[in-house]
Amino acid sequence: MTNNMTIGPTLAIGGNKVEMTTKGKIKVTNTEGKVSTLSQDEFKKQLVKNADKINAGENFEFKKESKNRNILVGLGGLLAAAYISLSIAVGKGKLTKTNAKTFAAKAKNTFVKIGESGVNIWESITKGVNKLKNKVSSKSKKLQEKRYATYSKEQAENIAHKNFINNFDKNLSSAQRRDLILDAREAFSK
Repeated sequence: MTNNMTIGPTLAIGGNKVEMTTKGKIKVTNTEGKVSTLSQDEFKKQLVKNADKINAGENFEFKKESKNRNILVGLGGLLAAAYISLSIAVGKGKLTKTNAKTFAAKAKNTFVKIGESGVNIWESITKGVNKLKNKVSSKSKKLQEKRYATYSKEQAENIAHKNFINNFDKNLSSAQRRDLILDAREAFSK
C-alpha cells in the first residue's frame, strides 16, 4: 500500500471527486481530471468559501492558496523598508559616494543612487504639499481680509450710529427735547 492511496468513501462536491488519503490529506479531482491535494485546513477554507455554490448545486474548482503571494508581499515590504532606510541615510549625509573602483565601492555608490532617488521623491512630495499649503493659506488670507473689510464696514456704521445717538440730544434745545419726549410717551402709551 502506497502513501498516495485513498481511504474511505469518495464524495462528489461541486462537480469534484473528493477522497481522503492515508496521509490525512484531501485528494480532489475536478471535472477535467486535474488532481490536487489539499490539507484539511485548506479544504475547510475552500468549503466555506464556496458554500453558496454547494448549496445551489453549482460546479466549482477547489483551488490551493498560493504561498507565493505572501512571499512577494514580504519581499516588497523588505524592499520598501530598504529604500526608505537608504533615503534617510543619504538625506542625513550618513551615506555618501566614493571614488574607489572596488566592487564594494561600486555597490555603495549604487545604494547612494537609490537613496538619492528617495530623497528626490521626498523633496518633490514636500514641494507639492508646500504649494498646496500656500495656495490654501493665501485663499484663507483673502477670505480673512474680506471678513475684516466687512467687519470694519459694519463696525464703522455702528460707531457712526452710536456717535449720532450720543450727540443727538446735545444739539437740541430744551424745548425740542421736551417735545420729542412728549411725542415718544404719546406713541408708546397707545
